[in-house]
Amino acid sequence: MKRLVCILALTFAWRLAAADSCGDTRSRILTRSGELQNVINAADLVTLLLCGESNPSDVFQEALRNRDYAPVADIQAVAAEKNISWTPPACASGSCEIYLKLASLDAQLRDATMHEFGTGKVQLAGSGGLPSIPDHFVLSFFARHMSKAAGHFEIANNGIDDYGNATFERFTPQATYVLADASRDADFFEWTNPPAHAQTRNDDHTAELAQTSAQAQDAFLTWEKDVIRRATDACARNDPRAALYWTGYAFHGIQDLAFHDGISNAEHAWHDYGGTSPEKGVDTTFQYGRKCTLARRGTAALLQSMRTKLRAAGQAQCWTAMLGYAKEPITNRQKKRLQQPRKTDISLFELIRYRSLESPFEKGHTAHPERFFVAPRWLAANSNDFDEALYDSYVARIFQ
Repeated sequence: MKRLVCILALTFAWRLAAADSCGDTRSRILTRSGELQNVINAADLVTLLLCGESNPSDVFQEALRNRDYAPVADIQAVAAEKNISWTPPACASGSCEIYLKLASLDAQLRDATMHEFGTGKVQLAGSGGLPSIPDHFVLSFFARHMSKAAGHFEIANNGIDDYGNATFERFTPQATYVLADASRDADFFEWTNPPAHAQTRNDDHTAELAQTSAQAQDAFLTWEKDVIRRATDACARNDPRAALYWTGYAFHGIQDLAFHDGISNAEHAWHDYGGTSPEKGVDTTFQYGRKCTLARRGTAALLQSMRTKLRAAGQAQCWTAMLGYAKEPITNRQKKRLQQPRKTDISLFELIRYRSLESPFEKGHTAHPERFFVAPRWLAANSNDFDEALYDSYVARIFQ
């Protein structure tokens, strides 16, 4: 608790010290008429968030959803691939995250970049379980998700490709985007709900386990089944876009299963921040390649099971509509309507509380490992040995 109070105090002190710069920062993001500037630095959005202003981030997030802006790094990659001469703005590398308004680019580069949106080469966010989009830049920092390793969005895209290669059925670029984008959303709407992340619940104060491994697995399967039910209900309403969204939303849990293997949130925090953790970087480095492969496998398998379920229920036409979806992505406002009455539950406070779990876990796990470590883990006897057949069985049980 002392550590939490200290972090909050430092954050508050930072806000006071930065108060004088809030006006200057706002002017770098918004014009006098309230429109977004052509060049947006994510660090400026963090400053305004700590100044207590979230509206510029909300406006920019909506602009990203509308594909009005793209990361400089991705634009630079497109320019190099297409052999288009272009000099990026200053601070386009290192710790800065710069986004450019596509309308401000020369027509050739603008059109080439827009084309790459449909292929997945240009994304609306950086990688990591939590996307490091400016709206969540500070949250991504606290959650140790600033890595450029592939996260839910990228893994979903790869799994969708694997499904297409196996079945000779291809989703349109628009459908692929809706699925992949939705795969990240449980981190925003259900950050505090362990079953959504294939995790075992822990006590928020002591960091000790609050349920058995078997109870947690049942809760995870119940969560997945409920999300799939939402997708099939959408098909029954003849709403293929919502069906795509909930199918992609279900990706999150099965992908997290490959990375989390049932660990608690407290253990996850220890792996992120603990100095003695043997699995440092549980989401971004430790056994990363094997976990990614497993998560891709689960994504493709879930799609195949979803297709089978819909056809068996006489809803093959909905699956066909999902494959051929060619309309706009789902906006944040539309997502919130779909999620009602659930609201977003991630915040800087929740990230600080998450980080504070590392200390009691570090202090207690050596003397009483049975109180802190999930046993058995969901996929294997130890973290270095994944049982692929067991992983596949979870997808099968979701659709039973």
